[in-house]
Order: sequence, then C-alpha cells, then structure tokens
Amino acid sequence: MVIQKTDGGAFWLKEPKILFGANVDLIITGYKNGSSVGNATYTVNDRNGTAKLVTLTSKELTPSIFQNVDSVTVTCSNYNGTPDYDGRRHLCGNAQGVYQQCLFDR
Repeated sequence: MVIQKTDGGAFWLKEPKILFGANVDLIITGYKNGSSVGNATYTVNDRNGTAKLVTLTSKELTPSIFQNVDSVTVTCSNYNGTPDYDGRRHLCGNAQGVYQQCLFDR
C-alpha cells in the first residue's frame, strides 16, 4: 500500500488505524523526495484470523521519521509464517487499512 497526498506535498503520518486479521509483520516506510527516511515494523500476532483494529502511535511510528514525509509504504513480511508475500506493496490476505484523520499537513 502506498499513502500519499494528492498534491504530492509533505505530511505527518499520525496514529493510523490498521485493521488486520492475520499473523504478519507490517513494515511501514517513510519517504521524502524518493529516498527512505526510515521504517518501523509492527507485528500483528493473531493466529485465529479474527480481525482486530490497532491504532499505531508514536511508540510504533517514530516521530522523527514520520513527521515530514511525502510518501509512506506499508508492506508485509512473514505472513502466517511464510515469506510468500514478503515485500509486496499491498495488504496481504484479508487485511484492510483504515486511515481516518491520520494524515496531517506539514
């Protein structure tokens, strides 16, 4: 998944809500002018397939990385213990992303 503003400007990724129902590592990478400024990994530990809504905070998303970006990607790794989906820029399996009120202009 790629998150960008329609005008291509910088933004602050603040407390996105992620709805996921799997056992997977989400790799969230911030970019500025096409270069990576850093990433964060969030592990969803749900082996029973029940979707759960998680709000990522500054604990998971380091402000120095995500406060001035023009693009963010969300990829996955280790989906249900297999590398089959590693690095894909979509939400794996039965995942959905919920990004309401989480992008702030810089």
